[in-house]
Amino acid sequence: MIKADKTSLGVLAVMTAITIVITWPLILHLDTLVVDRVDGLLITWYLNWVIHALTSGGEGLRNFYNANIFFPAGGTLAFSDFMLPEAILAMPAVLIFHEPLLAYNLNLLGGFILTGWAVFLLVRYLSGKADLAFFIALLFTFSPFRFVYLVHLQLLNFWPVILAIYFLLRKRYFLYALFFGISSLTTALFLYFLLLTAGLWFLWQKKERVAIIKSTLIAGLFTAPFLLPYFFVSRQYHYVRPIRDAIHFSLAPQDLAGQFFPGWVFITLFLGTLAMLISTFRKSKKIDILPREISYWFILALLAFVLALGPALHIFKNTVHIGPLPALPLPYALFYYLVPGFSGFRTPSRWLILSFLAVCVATGMILRKHLRPKILLLFSLLVLFQIKYPLSFYPVPKPASFPPEQVWLSTLKTTLPLIQFPIYRWDDSQLERETLREYYSTIHWQPMFNGYSGFSPKEWEVKVRWLQANFPSAATIQYLQDQKIKLVLAPVSWEAKISRYPALKLIKSFPQTDIYAIGE
Repeated sequence: MIKADKTSLGVLAVMTAITIVITWPLILHLDTLVVDRVDGLLITWYLNWVIHALTSGGEGLRNFYNANIFFPAGGTLAFSDFMLPEAILAMPAVLIFHEPLLAYNLNLLGGFILTGWAVFLLVRYLSGKADLAFFIALLFTFSPFRFVYLVHLQLLNFWPVILAIYFLLRKRYFLYALFFGISSLTTALFLYFLLLTAGLWFLWQKKERVAIIKSTLIAGLFTAPFLLPYFFVSRQYHYVRPIRDAIHFSLAPQDLAGQFFPGWVFITLFLGTLAMLISTFRKSKKIDILPREISYWFILALLAFVLALGPALHIFKNTVHIGPLPALPLPYALFYYLVPGFSGFRTPSRWLILSFLAVCVATGMILRKHLRPKILLLFSLLVLFQIKYPLSFYPVPKPASFPPEQVWLSTLKTTLPLIQFPIYRWDDSQLERETLREYYSTIHWQPMFNGYSGFSPKEWEVKVRWLQANFPSAATIQYLQDQKIKLVLAPVSWEAKISRYPALKLIKSFPQTDIYAIGE
């Protein structure tokens, strides 16, 4: 599949060593540290649910998308990216050591290691220079802006996209289709990244167009069964991201000097490239001063950058207006309304990842004759020096230290849907308590009315507010019965007010939590 020569294996080893150093001391605490206790634990839960479903026989596969949150809602795994390839990669370690956090942290490390290795393979193929390829791999993989996605593993693990592009350019169409599918099953956003990349390459390669179309269609047919549930969930819950959200989470130009700053090494090389292009243009007076294979990358970078700007241009977070127009529209707005799936994405700025990769490749290709080994070594060291470390990590308990009520739930032989009070929504300051409950559920997988994900049903949000304000009461207890909830977990301090309702029978008491059965 991929030629495992000594050089590429050496690069893989170096990428591993660098990753261990910049994430230190994570390698020593893979089962107890996480970079974020909200989205980090949510993704941990997602990965572990996929592993659980895949290893639970026919019943697990049948309920693959019916994860144990937001009960009794269905299709809840499709409320966010479920990262099937990453779950499969982490599965052996999770099953052997029974530590759910390994699923997250191993993929965090892999997001750097494999992405760097994939960039190296791509640039070495294009340039024929291993030292240049290694530098560009460092430049992209350890760019300051990449650390913005440290929590979001589905974006940090960009290696499937890069390998898909690598095999597309090498005309290895089976492997291109395979990694196209792997990319799409990491996050649906990567599907669109590759459609743009392959579509543009289709225009560049007249003799290969049939093969490109066939392999892309094969990849689409392979991934369609996995992605269709997202469509059904969107229809069922009338779920789309409002276009104002897409505008709000778009790239504003000044973000390149702040949140998405690519680093001074990249800026230096990019300005050097522009200066060289301007000089060449002045001498030749020709527009097509770039070789065709390099102009492809610049056009790809420009297209992805324009999409990162979102539905309407805004500067300093103020939408730009022109005359009577409410805003200066951009192509993303057309895609939002016409291209299936685009209305489900909230953050157009993520297209910057693809744009940044394309610029790194193009810059390296243009400067390859000018970047001598000593200069490459200096720039490589500067890339590493601009990393802001140590990173921040937060402790979470191992399963052996989970709250006793969660351990008790794991001993139950039957499925008993539950609700745990108080409930925390996405807009609560104590949301991490809810993601901790999802994390705890990885040892018992009991269906929960509670939940947190990339999306939550509007009806659920309304009911949560009502339950929070009125539980316990005859109406709220009846509602829980109607929803087939069997157990109520509540703070011990609520015992006095709950005891007034005979329908709630105390069956187990723990230091912090009482567990009640709801009578019929």
